[in-house]
Amino acid sequence: YQQVAKMNREAAAAAAQPAQDAAAAAAGKGSSKDSSKDSKQVATVRAPAADAASTAAAAGSSTPAADHGAAPKSAESGGLTLEPAASAADIPTPEYGTVAWVLNAALLLIGSRAFSNSELKKSMLQSIIIIITANGAKYNEPVLFMRIMLLYQDWLQLPPQLLTVKEAVLLLQRLAYVQDRFDADPATCAKWHCLFLDIVYDICTSSNLAPELSDEVFGKVERLFLLGLRAADPVRRARFFSLYHKHIPAGLFDRLHFIICVQEWQSMSGSFWLKSALDLILAVLKEDDPIMLAPNSAQAPPLLPGTRTNVFNPSAQQAQQQHAAQQQHQQQQQQQQQQQQQQ
Repeated sequence: YQQVAKMNREAAAAAAQPAQDAAAAAAGKGSSKDSSKDSKQVATVRAPAADAASTAAAAGSSTPAADHGAAPKSAESGGLTLEPAASAADIPTPEYGTVAWVLNAALLLIGSRAFSNSELKKSMLQSIIIIITANGAKYNEPVLFMRIMLLYQDWLQLPPQLLTVKEAVLLLQRLAYVQDRFDADPATCAKWHCLFLDIVYDICTSSNLAPELSDEVFGKVERLFLLGLRAADPVRRARFFSLYHKHIPAGLFDRLHFIICVQEWQSMSGSFWLKSALDLILAVLKEDDPIMLAPNSAQAPPLLPGTRTNVFNPSAQQAQQQHAAQQQHQQQQQQQQQQQQQQ
């Protein structure tokens, strides 16, 4: 980190030198006192800009990859607009010289280069997990968490032998813990949540990634934390509900077994989780079929004369089917006789 900071300071000094020369040349046209003040202000203002430019130049090819996967999304569903997630342009530059600035510059410099060596990759992943899960993680700058998420989005495009399924799921689980410990303003928290949910949804629905990764992320990240069903954005919440509807069998017994015996709802203890459970049951409702009562169920006499009560009776149903089959057979015979007479 000290070497990175030293390189950036040297690059900033070299970039600020032309600005100082231009300010000195302009000083000969005006008063000496005013021109000296202006040159100092120009050098002071342009130095941080040069720092940011040198950091972006040192990042190399990792910055465009981060911008590619995190472009803001916009979609409409039922009159609702999808809230945009955070992108690389939304990440501010930390204050120069701070620990957050050094870590952000180091992440930009390393990028995907850490996966060229197994030992370097191991050290990189361990360092990121420490940044996320350490005791003082909640005091870290939100910039670091967003930068890690954008880098993770780029790493998913790497070959499977460089980033294994186990490593991808483990890192995403650690990032999920940040959801409840994110100490930032509400606007930054909303962008972070949207970015995280979009990445999880893209993994679960992408056809370019390994199916094993999609299943592992849905089972060990989404079902464990229920982040999608707890989303504040109704469009994203509906998206994740469609994932649950797709993964759970459509039978009533299977849905009840999943709700009562399989799924852990502890992550939604702070909200009304029964609504999500009820939606899973109502999603398999057949609206066109009439509601049938069991033959041994308690019944009350109809309020109006001539009202029909739908009671499931297997013998009566079979008799109706046989009667309908006989009528159809008779009609076919009559049609055949008419055709013979015409001939």
